[in-house]
Amino acid sequence: MNSKIYFLFLLFTTSMAFSQIKNSKNIIKTEAIDIKVSVDSIDELNHVVSENDFDDLFDIESNNQNISFELKCSKEDKSKSIAFKISGKIDEKQVFKKQIREIKENCKNFYLSK
Repeated sequence: MNSKIYFLFLLFTTSMAFSQIKNSKNIIKTEAIDIKVSVDSIDELNHVVSENDFDDLFDIESNNQNISFELKCSKEDKSKSIAFKISGKIDEKQVFKKQIREIKENCKNFYLSK
């Protein structure tokens, strides 16, 4: 549960920190958004990673920005781990969400294997 809260906080903070801000003389524009998540069990994976968590981010950010998502799964004893990274444009919402589902399924298979 703490991991989900941390992930949502990280997602919100990343979005807000890199969102476009206009003041009197400067414009800060997002170049890229990188999100990294590490989990240690299938339960944590199920509670932390959801492609729907990205909906708000896709709605807030402007088009044509680069986005990457990395998911690292480790066994509880830390003896084995696997990592996946996907990259794309923020305006490719459906493709990105499909890739998140796919790497989540691969991580579930990793946890279910002995």
